[in-house]
Amino acid sequence: MSLDVATADEVRGTVWIACVCERLLLASRLHTLDGEELARWLDLDERLRSPVDDPRASLRVRVGLTARVSLPATGEEAPARIVDVSAGGAFVETSLDARRGARLLVRVGPGRAGYEWRLPAEVVRDERERGPGVAVRWSGAPLVLRHHGTRDVASSASGGGR
Repeated sequence: MSLDVATADEVRGTVWIACVCERLLLASRLHTLDGEELARWLDLDERLRSPVDDPRASLRVRVGLTARVSLPATGEEAPARIVDVSAGGAFVETSLDARRGARLLVRVGPGRAGYEWRLPAEVVRDERERGPGVAVRWSGAPLVLRHHGTRDVASSASGGGR
């Protein structure tokens, strides 16, 4: 038997994507949170936010996560690498021709724990002069899938299902 050991970047990236997804899910139903959920959202919001009062200044973590991006409007899809992630968005290296304003779906995983995150995003900056990549802003509640062999369990802001 061989073991596949995660790199520090993979672990850090997975933890950050999970925190960002949890914050987005809670924020999507903020008006219906109970006391414990509201406390969790406030904790995540504080941890992921920068002390500076600028939405672009939120704490960014370099992660180097393998991902896939797609343009739902056209069905185009390409491999990607998430370079950094924050509570508000990410920088994604990809060859996909996505221009400012385009809606993307960023898929991460399934990783070693069996989770796959699908995050809706909007392109806010095209960085072609720096190389293939785009800056995105998270634009909705993510879908989180847990892979169990051939069965997937979905979770989303609407409660998900089986």
